[in-house]
Amino acid sequence: MRQAFEGGHTQSWHAIEARGRVPARTSDVPQYVEHAPHDSPDAVFGVYAPDLTAWVGSGTKVMSLPYFFDFLMIPPEAIRGVTVCYPTEYARALHKGHDGPVTGTPIREHLNGPSSRRPLHVCFTMKRGVPERWRHSIRGRWWYFEHMLRERHWAAENHLRFVIKTRRKHRDPWWLRMLGPVVNDDGAMCPDVSQWLLRDATAMAHFHSGAVVEAVIQDVPVIRYVRPERMHLDWLAAECQPPTEFYRPELIGRDEYLRRFVGPADASARILEVALG
Repeated sequence: MRQAFEGGHTQSWHAIEARGRVPARTSDVPQYVEHAPHDSPDAVFGVYAPDLTAWVGSGTKVMSLPYFFDFLMIPPEAIRGVTVCYPTEYARALHKGHDGPVTGTPIREHLNGPSSRRPLHVCFTMKRGVPERWRHSIRGRWWYFEHMLRERHWAAENHLRFVIKTRRKHRDPWWLRMLGPVVNDDGAMCPDVSQWLLRDATAMAHFHSGAVVEAVIQDVPVIRYVRPERMHLDWLAAECQPPTEFYRPELIGRDEYLRRFVGPADASARILEVALG
Protein backbone atom coordinates (compact mmCIF):
# COMPACT_ATOMS: atom_id res chain seq x y z
CA MET A 1 0.00 0.00 0.00
CA ARG A 2 2.74 2.44 0.93
CA GLN A 3 4.65 1.78 -2.30
CA ALA A 4 1.49 2.21 -4.38
CA PHE A 5 0.49 5.50 -2.81
CA GLU A 6 3.96 7.00 -2.62
CA GLY A 7 4.98 5.96 -6.13
CA GLY A 8 4.28 9.42 -7.52
CA HIS A 9 0.60 8.76 -8.13
CA THR A 10 -0.84 10.84 -5.28
CA GLN A 11 0.44 14.08 -3.81
CA SER A 12 -0.87 13.40 -0.31
CA TRP A 13 -2.69 10.65 1.55
CA HIS A 14 -3.34 9.65 5.14
CA ALA A 15 -4.04 6.38 6.95
CA ILE A 16 -6.47 6.53 9.85
CA GLU A 17 -6.05 3.86 12.51
CA ALA A 18 -9.16 2.03 13.68
CA ARG A 19 -10.63 3.05 17.02
CA GLY A 20 -9.10 1.24 19.96
CA ARG A 21 -6.04 -0.09 18.13
CA VAL A 22 -2.40 0.74 18.75
CA PRO A 23 -0.41 2.65 16.08
CA ALA A 24 1.93 0.66 13.87
CA ARG A 25 5.55 0.47 14.95
CA THR A 26 7.18 -1.00 11.89
CA SER A 27 8.97 0.64 8.99
CA ASP A 28 6.70 -1.13 6.51
CA VAL A 29 3.81 1.27 6.94
CA PRO A 30 3.48 4.97 7.79
CA GLN A 31 2.74 5.83 11.40
CA TYR A 32 -1.02 5.73 11.86
CA VAL A 33 -2.23 9.13 13.08
CA GLU A 34 -5.48 11.02 12.96
CA HIS A 35 -5.66 14.27 11.04
CA ALA A 36 -8.19 17.06 11.11
CA PRO A 37 -10.41 17.30 8.02
CA HIS A 38 -8.88 20.65 7.03
CA ASP A 39 -5.60 18.89 6.10
CA SER A 40 -7.32 18.02 2.79
CA PRO A 41 -5.29 15.07 1.46
CA ASP A 42 -6.10 13.55 -1.93
CA ALA A 43 -7.23 10.33 -0.26
CA VAL A 44 -7.83 9.08 3.24
CA PHE A 45 -8.35 5.45 4.16
CA GLY A 46 -8.85 3.40 7.28
CA VAL A 47 -10.22 0.14 8.60
CA TYR A 48 -13.26 1.17 10.63
CA ALA A 49 -15.52 3.14 8.29
CA PRO A 50 -17.42 5.21 10.93
CA ASP A 51 -14.08 6.71 12.03
CA LEU A 52 -13.82 8.30 8.59
CA THR A 53 -17.15 10.12 8.48
CA ALA A 54 -15.57 13.44 9.54
CA TRP A 55 -13.91 13.57 6.12
CA VAL A 56 -17.13 13.08 4.15
CA GLY A 57 -18.01 16.20 2.17
CA SER A 58 -14.50 17.67 2.48
CA GLY A 59 -13.57 16.96 -1.16
CA THR A 60 -11.25 14.14 -0.11
CA LYS A 61 -11.65 10.58 -1.39
CA VAL A 62 -12.74 8.64 1.72
CA MET A 63 -12.05 4.90 1.60
CA SER A 64 -12.54 2.09 4.09
CA LEU A 65 -10.43 -1.06 3.86
CA PRO A 66 -12.26 -3.34 6.31
CA TYR A 67 -10.25 -6.07 7.96
CA PHE A 68 -12.05 -9.16 6.69
CA PHE A 69 -15.50 -9.13 8.31
CA ASP A 70 -15.34 -5.86 10.25
CA PHE A 71 -17.84 -4.38 7.83
CA LEU A 72 -20.52 -6.82 8.98
CA MET A 73 -20.77 -4.92 12.26
CA ILE A 74 -21.38 -1.58 10.55
CA PRO A 75 -24.90 -0.62 9.42
CA PRO A 76 -24.83 0.79 5.87
CA GLU A 77 -26.56 4.01 6.92
CA ALA A 78 -23.63 4.80 9.26
CA ILE A 79 -21.10 5.11 6.43
CA ARG A 80 -22.78 7.19 3.74
CA GLY A 81 -20.17 8.90 1.64
CA VAL A 82 -17.45 6.35 2.47
CA THR A 83 -16.19 4.03 -0.29
CA VAL A 84 -15.92 0.55 1.22
CA CYS A 85 -13.37 -1.61 -0.58
CA TYR A 86 -14.49 -5.23 -0.24
CA PRO A 87 -12.05 -8.14 -0.39
CA THR A 88 -14.35 -10.32 -2.53
CA GLU A 89 -17.70 -10.45 -4.30
CA TYR A 90 -18.88 -12.84 -1.61
CA ALA A 91 -18.01 -10.35 1.13
CA ARG A 92 -19.79 -7.52 -0.67
CA ALA A 93 -22.93 -9.65 -1.01
CA LEU A 94 -22.96 -10.21 2.77
CA HIS A 95 -23.03 -6.46 3.44
CA LYS A 96 -26.60 -5.96 2.30
CA GLY A 97 -27.73 -2.46 1.48
CA HIS A 98 -24.30 -1.13 0.59
CA ASP A 99 -22.12 -1.26 -2.48
CA GLY A 100 -18.45 -0.72 -3.19
CA PRO A 101 -15.55 -1.94 -5.34
CA VAL A 102 -13.96 -5.37 -4.92
CA THR A 103 -10.24 -4.82 -4.39
CA GLY A 104 -8.89 -7.83 -2.51
CA THR A 105 -7.09 -7.95 0.83
CA PRO A 106 -3.88 -5.87 1.07
CA ILE A 107 -2.19 -8.17 3.58
CA ARG A 108 -2.15 -10.98 1.02
CA GLU A 109 0.62 -9.18 -0.87
CA HIS A 110 3.13 -9.09 1.96
CA LEU A 111 2.15 -12.51 3.31
CA ASN A 112 2.74 -14.28 0.01
CA GLY A 113 6.33 -15.29 -0.51
CA PRO A 114 8.93 -17.92 0.27
CA SER A 115 9.00 -19.37 3.77
CA SER A 116 10.87 -22.13 5.54
CA ARG A 117 8.61 -24.17 7.80
CA ARG A 118 9.74 -24.43 11.40
CA PRO A 119 8.53 -27.03 13.92
CA LEU A 120 6.14 -24.50 15.44
CA HIS A 121 2.55 -24.83 16.66
CA VAL A 122 0.98 -21.40 17.23
CA CYS A 123 -2.10 -21.42 19.46
CA PHE A 124 -4.30 -18.31 19.41
CA THR A 125 -6.02 -17.76 22.75
CA MET A 126 -9.75 -17.57 23.29
CA LYS A 127 -11.20 -14.08 23.69
CA ARG A 128 -12.41 -14.02 27.27
CA GLY A 129 -13.31 -10.34 27.24
CA VAL A 130 -16.55 -10.83 25.31
CA PRO A 131 -19.91 -10.78 27.16
CA GLU A 132 -20.66 -14.47 26.92
CA ARG A 133 -21.74 -16.20 30.14
CA TRP A 134 -20.34 -19.65 29.37
CA ARG A 135 -16.77 -18.43 28.84
CA HIS A 136 -16.73 -16.96 32.34
CA SER A 137 -18.40 -19.90 34.07
CA ILE A 138 -16.46 -22.50 36.03
CA ARG A 139 -17.20 -25.14 33.39
CA GLY A 140 -16.15 -22.82 30.59
CA ARG A 141 -12.88 -21.91 32.29
CA TRP A 142 -12.09 -25.55 33.00
CA TRP A 143 -12.87 -26.50 29.38
CA TYR A 144 -10.49 -23.81 28.18
CA PHE A 145 -7.69 -24.94 30.49
CA GLU A 146 -8.19 -28.57 29.46
CA HIS A 147 -8.06 -27.79 25.74
CA MET A 148 -5.01 -25.57 26.03
CA LEU A 149 -3.29 -28.51 27.72
CA ARG A 150 -4.43 -30.75 24.87
CA GLU A 151 -2.97 -28.39 22.29
CA ARG A 152 0.36 -28.37 24.12
CA HIS A 153 0.27 -32.16 24.31
CA TRP A 154 -0.57 -32.41 20.60
CA ALA A 155 2.41 -30.17 19.82
CA ALA A 156 4.72 -32.35 21.91
CA GLU A 157 3.46 -35.54 20.23
CA ASN A 158 4.24 -34.02 16.83
CA HIS A 159 7.64 -32.64 17.93
CA LEU A 160 6.52 -29.02 17.56
CA ARG A 161 7.37 -26.05 19.74
CA PHE A 162 4.21 -24.74 21.42
CA VAL A 163 3.78 -20.95 21.21
CA ILE A 164 0.81 -19.02 22.59
CA LYS A 165 -0.36 -15.95 20.68
CA THR A 166 -2.60 -13.44 22.46
CA ARG A 167 -3.57 -9.78 22.89
CA ARG A 168 -4.35 -7.77 26.02
CA LYS A 169 -8.03 -7.54 25.12
CA HIS A 170 -8.33 -11.32 25.52
CA ARG A 171 -7.93 -10.99 29.30
CA ASP A 172 -6.03 -14.24 29.62
CA PRO A 173 -6.06 -16.29 32.85
CA TRP A 174 -3.01 -16.29 35.10
CA TRP A 175 -2.11 -19.91 34.32
CA LEU A 176 -1.59 -19.31 30.60
CA ARG A 177 2.10 -18.45 30.90
CA MET A 178 2.74 -21.76 32.62
CA LEU A 179 1.99 -23.65 29.40
CA GLY A 180 4.57 -22.09 27.10
CA PRO A 181 6.01 -18.84 25.74
CA VAL A 182 3.34 -16.16 25.30
CA VAL A 183 3.58 -13.62 22.48
CA ASN A 184 1.60 -10.40 22.76
CA ASP A 185 1.65 -8.11 19.71
CA ASP A 186 -0.62 -5.21 20.68
CA GLY A 187 2.03 -2.78 19.49
CA ALA A 188 2.56 -4.01 15.95
CA MET A 189 0.33 -4.04 12.86
CA CYS A 190 0.72 -4.58 9.12
CA PRO A 191 2.44 -6.96 9.43
CA ASP A 192 1.84 -7.87 13.04
CA VAL A 193 3.60 -10.54 15.04
CA SER A 194 0.95 -13.18 14.36
CA GLN A 195 1.54 -12.89 10.63
CA TRP A 196 5.27 -13.47 11.06
CA LEU A 197 4.66 -16.40 13.43
CA LEU A 198 2.31 -18.07 10.98
CA ARG A 199 4.61 -17.42 8.06
CA ASP A 200 6.88 -20.26 9.13
CA ALA A 201 4.54 -22.31 11.34
CA THR A 202 3.77 -25.95 10.78
CA ALA A 203 0.40 -25.75 12.56
CA MET A 204 -1.96 -23.33 14.24
CA ALA A 205 -4.94 -23.67 16.57
CA HIS A 206 -7.60 -21.08 17.28
CA PHE A 207 -10.77 -20.50 19.27
CA HIS A 208 -12.93 -18.62 16.75
CA SER A 209 -10.11 -16.32 15.59
CA GLY A 210 -9.85 -14.26 12.40
CA ALA A 211 -6.17 -15.22 12.27
CA VAL A 212 -7.28 -18.30 10.37
CA VAL A 213 -7.32 -16.11 7.25
CA GLU A 214 -3.63 -15.31 7.68
CA ALA A 215 -2.94 -19.02 8.16
CA VAL A 216 -4.75 -19.94 4.93
CA ILE A 217 -3.00 -17.21 2.94
CA GLN A 218 0.37 -18.53 4.11
CA ASP A 219 -0.73 -22.13 3.52
CA VAL A 220 -0.12 -23.36 7.07
CA PRO A 221 -0.29 -27.16 6.73
CA VAL A 222 -2.46 -27.85 9.81
CA ILE A 223 -5.27 -25.61 11.08
CA ARG A 224 -7.03 -26.82 14.24
CA TYR A 225 -10.37 -25.20 15.11
CA VAL A 226 -11.36 -25.67 18.75
CA ARG A 227 -14.86 -24.69 19.80
CA PRO A 228 -17.29 -26.32 22.24
CA GLU A 229 -20.95 -26.66 21.34
CA ARG A 230 -21.84 -24.75 24.50
CA MET A 231 -20.02 -21.66 23.30
CA HIS A 232 -22.54 -19.45 21.58
CA LEU A 233 -22.21 -16.11 19.86
CA ASP A 234 -25.57 -14.77 20.99
CA TRP A 235 -23.88 -11.57 22.11
CA LEU A 236 -23.15 -10.95 18.43
CA ALA A 237 -26.07 -10.23 16.11
CA ALA A 238 -26.75 -12.98 13.59
CA GLU A 239 -26.03 -10.73 10.62
CA CYS A 240 -22.61 -9.91 12.10
CA GLN A 241 -21.45 -13.53 12.30
CA PRO A 242 -19.21 -14.88 9.54
CA PRO A 243 -20.22 -18.25 8.05
CA THR A 244 -18.81 -21.45 9.52
CA GLU A 245 -16.48 -21.92 6.53
CA PHE A 246 -14.64 -18.75 7.52
CA TYR A 247 -13.26 -20.50 10.61
CA ARG A 248 -13.04 -23.98 9.07
CA PRO A 249 -11.23 -23.74 5.71
CA GLU A 250 -11.04 -27.51 5.41
CA LEU A 251 -14.76 -27.52 4.60
CA ILE A 252 -14.25 -25.77 1.26
CA GLY A 253 -10.53 -26.10 0.47
CA ARG A 254 -7.82 -23.46 0.22
CA ASP A 255 -8.53 -22.28 -3.34
CA GLU A 256 -12.23 -21.70 -2.68
CA TYR A 257 -11.41 -20.08 0.66
CA LEU A 258 -9.10 -17.57 -1.00
CA ARG A 259 -11.72 -16.82 -3.64
CA ARG A 260 -14.52 -16.38 -1.12
CA PHE A 261 -12.81 -14.56 1.75
CA VAL A 262 -9.47 -13.11 0.58
CA GLY A 263 -9.79 -12.01 -3.03
CA PRO A 264 -7.30 -11.03 -5.75
CA ALA A 265 -3.60 -10.74 -4.98
CA ASP A 266 -3.10 -7.25 -6.49
CA ALA A 267 -5.13 -5.38 -3.88
CA SER A 268 -2.83 -2.33 -3.62
CA ALA A 269 -3.07 -1.60 -7.34
CA ARG A 270 -6.85 -1.99 -7.24
CA ILE A 271 -7.20 0.27 -4.22
CA LEU A 272 -4.97 2.89 -5.85
CA GLU A 273 -7.15 2.76 -8.96
CA VAL A 274 -10.22 3.45 -6.83
CA ALA A 275 -8.45 6.31 -5.05
CA LEU A 276 -7.53 7.97 -8.34
CA GLY A 277 -10.90 7.31 -9.97
